[in-house]
Amino acid sequence: GDHQIKWIVTDGCGNETVEVFDFSVEDCKNPTPVCLNGISIAVMNDPAGTGCVEVWASDLLEYAFDNCTSDSLVEATVLIRKLGDTGAPQTSVEVCCEDVPNGQVLVEVWVEDEAGNSDYCETYILPQDNLGNCPDSGTGSSALLTGEILRETDMSPVENVMVDVNGTTTMTSASNGYSFNLPIGINYTVAPQKDDDPLNGVTTYDLVLMSQHILGVNRFNDNYKMIAADVNGNGDISTFDMVQLRQLILYVITDFPTNTSWRFVDMDYNFPLDPQTGLVNPWVAAFPEVINVPALPTAGESLVDFIAVKTGDVNLSAIPNVLLGADDRNFESTLVFEVDELDMIAGQSYTVDFVAHEFTNISGYQFTLNFDRSALGFGGIDAAALNIGEKNFGTTLLDEGTLTTSFHEVDAVTIANGETLFSITFTAKTNTLLSEVLNISSRYTQAEAYKENGELTDVAIGFKGVNGVNVAGGQFELYQNKPNPFSENTVIGFYLPEETAATLQIFDLSGKLLKVYEGDYGRGYNMIEVDKSSFNGTGVLYYQLDTDKHSATKKMIMIE
Repeated sequence: GDHQIKWIVTDGCGNETVEVFDFSVEDCKNPTPVCLNGISIAVMNDPAGTGCVEVWASDLLEYAFDNCTSDSLVEATVLIRKLGDTGAPQTSVEVCCEDVPNGQVLVEVWVEDEAGNSDYCETYILPQDNLGNCPDSGTGSSALLTGEILRETDMSPVENVMVDVNGTTTMTSASNGYSFNLPIGINYTVAPQKDDDPLNGVTTYDLVLMSQHILGVNRFNDNYKMIAADVNGNGDISTFDMVQLRQLILYVITDFPTNTSWRFVDMDYNFPLDPQTGLVNPWVAAFPEVINVPALPTAGESLVDFIAVKTGDVNLSAIPNVLLGADDRNFESTLVFEVDELDMIAGQSYTVDFVAHEFTNISGYQFTLNFDRSALGFGGIDAAALNIGEKNFGTTLLDEGTLTTSFHEVDAVTIANGETLFSITFTAKTNTLLSEVLNISSRYTQAEAYKENGELTDVAIGFKGVNGVNVAGGQFELYQNKPNPFSENTVIGFYLPEETAATLQIFDLSGKLLKVYEGDYGRGYNMIEVDKSSFNGTGVLYYQLDTDKHSATKKMIMIE
């Protein structure tokens, strides 16, 4: 409203001047409406054959808010009009038989605050004539549009893919594809999307294979592998893709900045060869990532299938669904980095040399290096025999006492025993033994190494004591579940220093036991996928891992 402010100014001699200033406070900000993501409605059976049904504006408003007017008053003034109409918005619109062939009716949903400010959001209405209420439509005026989204290697289904058909969406499951019951005779566009868990199937071994392709040592001869290797999504495979993938492995970045975790290709599409080279090249022509279905027919089902490609996973190790379980992390051998045991004194700096021990025909490795932040301060990294540097280490997690590292070569390398591979400087904060405050795990970057033939091996530290005996460096550890919070499923990882039986129990806040997972697990990193459907409700849960020698507990949060 209208207000006054009085200014009174006095000097040191007691002289005073008074001025009165009139001003008004006005609400000039529009309210904010949030629409529902479309609704479906069946036309009516009426004698006139129009099928018209009234759709209220409030049916399409999810909520609204404003800076001055209460939300309830803003939501009480909701109006609607069809997109393109020039008339004033009304409290409702009619959807009739004539709208059915168009597939959807686009609308504006308006709200207004007490000051007369207004704004709108756009959404849609899907008119359906499933019972043949419209003239000449007859029964069976809808048909099924179904399909599968499968991985190329074994044709296994990919779960949690959001499939969009003209604004209506559904999710694929671990065992089934998708299905829509839609009005016939209408054009549809099927568009799958999945952009989660970017590290699924992504390891340093993918970098080994990508570098071999780029240098012509072992080129990809598969269109889907080439699409997977195009990490930055620019239609080419280069060192820029490798840099971005290494940053993801090292947790320098947490997703693909210019790409999605999964790409999808029409299963019936035949990639042409590059006319200039005669070689495989998926970018000679734009490959179809959506499929158009013209005039949905009535006869039988219309099948629309896709091949799913996991970005960055060129060795095809991604897990597409929970039914296939977690990747088998049992190893036949272990790549050991030898480190001298140190009796560290508070305040002194130490250079820890990671020394070769049977470092033979190694194409690459990766792991998480954990140090106790209360005992050690990170100083820096020095390259040695491997000629590695900052690019091979991730330092974004130093506040958690974590370094990530990834190394690879096009050709496998052999380093003589006793030669320093790389060095890390630490400053001791307390008097401690190095072996008690430093270990390798798969907490973030999975611990693994690769032989020349692609054989997977474990990674560990061997601490050399004064008596020359190596002390095992892998320690029992229960990791935080990922993602956390979670709404559908989550993965609980743990590291075992030896092969053993283990039990994972999940409890609610009251201590009630909700779920038990039991099994025999190998030395190294293991993981268990937990499905929300196993529990009721939401909130904080506790999970506890037990073996005959160790036990650990953490909490996680389940949300809607």
